[in-house]
Amino acid sequence: MLAALAWACYSLLSRKAGEFGYSALQVTRRSFFYGLIFMLPALWLCGASPLPKSLADPVCLANIAFLGLGASAICFVSWNFSIHVLGTLKTSVYIYLTPIVTVLTSHVLLGEPLTILICLGTLLTLAGLVLSSAESLRQAFRLSLQATGQGSARRP
Repeated sequence: MLAALAWACYSLLSRKAGEFGYSALQVTRRSFFYGLIFMLPALWLCGASPLPKSLADPVCLANIAFLGLGASAICFVSWNFSIHVLGTLKTSVYIYLTPIVTVLTSHVLLGEPLTILICLGTLLTLAGLVLSSAESLRQAFRLSLQATGQGSARRP
């Protein structure tokens, strides 16, 4: 519950920073910087070495680079950009696509089987996304009909 609250606060603060003129990249860079600053004392408190010997291993460095740049930086920049374009509420709805993307990616890249339960879970997740977006989809459809002139004329 605390993680969901923290994520909601992050999303709202990211949107507010965008209103002050900061780009998605600037918001992400600053949040990463301050996160690093506040996490460094945890190394000292836990007794961990700031430069463990495993960092000399090129595979370990490649993994850290991928996680830092790919899985973190690019994802957070994309999230912050989406908040600036779509707004916090609409962007938050699409976070439920994460398990679907995970299922598809693991099937394609890792050869994971698509079981009945996985397919059912995927369908339920998509159904929930469609239901939560139904009103905005209807509104967009009405606007598109009005823009083309089809929504104003009634047929007998």
